[in-house]
Amino acid sequence: MAGMGGSANYQPRVNGAMVPDHMGKRVTLVGKVIDQTDAAAVKVTASDGHEVIVNFDESSVKPDQLGAFIEVVATVDGPTAVSAMIAVNLDDKFNMDTYNQAVELMAKHPEAFTK
Repeated sequence: MAGMGGSANYQPRVNGAMVPDHMGKRVTLVGKVIDQTDAAAVKVTASDGHEVIVNFDESSVKPDQLGAFIEVVATVDGPTAVSAMIAVNLDDKFNMDTYNQAVELMAKHPEAFTK
């Protein structure tokens, strides 16, 4: 896969339980938006059911522009909080269970996804 090779640019895909293991690092997280906590943040349910706060800065996407399901590339700020650099809306029929199975498989075999 192009762009994943070796990896300074690789951001692991994580679910909510994995977020604390990546403090200060960049990750990719998918979640269902459940609440807009303020003008610059939303609460999401990650693919494994854990809740995570996604913070946005002024130059990124505004929370009120988000769909039901989002994918973010973000830096982990705390055990249940990330700061998004990029956010992408996903289809409203996104299958979180199947996605979570893939995330767990990637976590068990990272060498297959970073070479």
